[in-house]
Amino acid sequence: MNVFAETSLTLLATLTPVTRAAITALTESDRQFLLQKHNTYRANENAVTMPDLTWSASLASEAQAWADNCNFAHQTGQSWGENIAARTSGLSTNQNAMSLMVDQWTSESQYNTDGSFSCCSSSDYSCCHLTQVVWAATTEVGCGLAMCSTLTTSSGSMSDAAYLVCYYNPRGNSPTPTCTWDWSPYQVASK
Repeated sequence: MNVFAETSLTLLATLTPVTRAAITALTESDRQFLLQKHNTYRANENAVTMPDLTWSASLASEAQAWADNCNFAHQTGQSWGENIAARTSGLSTNQNAMSLMVDQWTSESQYNTDGSFSCCSSSDYSCCHLTQVVWAATTEVGCGLAMCSTLTTSSGSMSDAAYLVCYYNPRGNSPTPTCTWDWSPYQVASK
C-alpha cells in the first residue's frame, strides 16, 4: 500500500490510496455521523474531563471551502485545529468514506504506546491527528467533504479522491508551557 503523509507542528494529515466513490455534499445525517464518530472515540478515553463535541456550522463552512479547493495541504495562520485525509478507493458512500478517514486518524493510537502522547510533540508527529480528536479543551468540530477529480498534493496529484477536512475549536495540539512542554491532550483520570 502506498501511503503519503504531510506533517506540521500542530497538525498532521494522512493520504492513503484506497474505487471511484459516489461522494456528495454532506447531509444532516452525515454531519451527525461525523459528530457521533468523534464523540464515541472521545468517550472511550480515560480522561478526567472529555466533553462531547458540538457541530459548528461556521467551521464546517470553512472546512468545506478548503476541501472544495482540492489542495491536500494544511492552511496556515488559522485559529482552529485541523485534520485532513484523502482516499481514492473503497468509497461507496459519504459515511463509508468518512468512517475510513476518521479511523485513519484514531488508529494513530498505536503510536501512543506508553500513554504519554509523546508521539505528538515538537519532534514526533506520528499521532497528532489522534490528539486533535481527543483534545479535551476542544468543544466544536465542523467538517467538509469533496470529491476531487484531481487532488493536488505536495508530491503531485491523485485522481478521483475523496477529501475530508475537519476543523476544531479551540485548536488542539497546543502544548501547555511548564518547565517542559506538556503535549498531553487531557488529564488522565485515576482508576
